[in-house]
Amino acid sequence: MDLHRGGLLGPAPQRVGRLVLLNGTPSSGKTTVAKALQEELTEPFFHLSLDELRGGYPRRYWRQDHGGVLFRRVLDGYLHMLRDLTVLGHDVISEAVITPPMLDHYLTLYEGIPVLFVGIRCPLEEVERRERARTDRTSVPPLDEPVHAHGCYDLEVDTSVHGPAEVAELIAAALAGPPAPSAFDRLRAVRRSHL
Repeated sequence: MDLHRGGLLGPAPQRVGRLVLLNGTPSSGKTTVAKALQEELTEPFFHLSLDELRGGYPRRYWRQDHGGVLFRRVLDGYLHMLRDLTVLGHDVISEAVITPPMLDHYLTLYEGIPVLFVGIRCPLEEVERRERARTDRTSVPPLDEPVHAHGCYDLEVDTSVHGPAEVAELIAAALAGPPAPSAFDRLRAVRRSHL
């Protein structure tokens, strides 16, 4: 399949970009880590959070989003946008809240994309404290283990123990020598063994 059949403004990319996927509960520190990682890395990495993309719609639309139809469309657009950016050669840092029902979607969508899957952990009490202090969005109820239920990462960090700069250094080191097979490849193998 020709991924570039629609044409490009410039030359075809020399490689598929990498995706650093930061998975954790809301208020676990994903955005702070993403920004620190951009500062740490010398190569350009794109970052845009789902919350920032959602900001493209005025708040009144979100108040009317009964049943989450708009949210699901925006999430799908966000995930496909990240995939398209990597296919075009961009390195990307993304944030995720991957609950068990969503895992297969991520594994399928990012097939063929080099993914560094990073578990961003934080104790529930600290997550709740951070969530109460937030002013950038409507508060969301905290999640705990469901986002880590799959139990398989390339790297796990605890943002209550390690500061953003330290976490960024750990992720940069993992990017320099990514594990093989990757966590996504191992999770796909488990999924195939259950079919």
